[in-house]
Amino acid sequence: MHRLTIKKIKYIFIVRHGDKVRGIGDVPISKKGSQEALKTAVYLSSKKINYICASPAQRTLQTALIIGNLLKKKIYTDIRLKERIEYDRVTMLNYHHYIYLCGKSSFDRSFILPNGNTSIRCGNKFKEVINNTINKDFLNSLIISHGGIIADFLRNEFTDEYLNSNDSFFAKYKIVKPCSITKILFNVNTKKIQLLELNTTDHLL
Repeated sequence: MHRLTIKKIKYIFIVRHGDKVRGIGDVPISKKGSQEALKTAVYLSSKKINYICASPAQRTLQTALIIGNLLKKKIYTDIRLKERIEYDRVTMLNYHHYIYLCGKSSFDRSFILPNGNTSIRCGNKFKEVINNTINKDFLNSLIISHGGIIADFLRNEFTDEYLNSNDSFFAKYKIVKPCSITKILFNVNTKKIQLLELNTTDHLL
């Protein structure tokens, strides 16, 4: 049987931004979020990360910079990693309406949000970034994004039944926790993605 060389196997760590300040607009991470990001950076420091790409939102960039500074890696940004909807980007009645729309689009994945996005479409955008990362000459990459769109990508790649069986929090909320780590393996030969870790937060303890 032909054995794959290590160059044909790529690992991608997907991290949600740290805990954020509660407010309207492009909010930053909180003090707790900064601490979470630093703990995540310490954990990832042994993973030989070659490339870091983040959503350009303030909370993701701040998380990425904390991690990147410790890992001594440059941060690249990609707008395709932004959340499927932002409270300050569309006209809505109030914050409760925004939360309703987020929830509705999570459980009705074809629901079209006011900005034209759907959960499925955002998951596809995230996959485009994954594909771009895979095509680069890196073995271990880190993507820092948002809880909703991370879930969108995962739900495009795997069944809800499979994801739910791996994590009870994901099963209930269809999202991942702040600064959680989801690890996937990409086989360059078969183009298959394997889920190795989902929504793990042991590094934050």
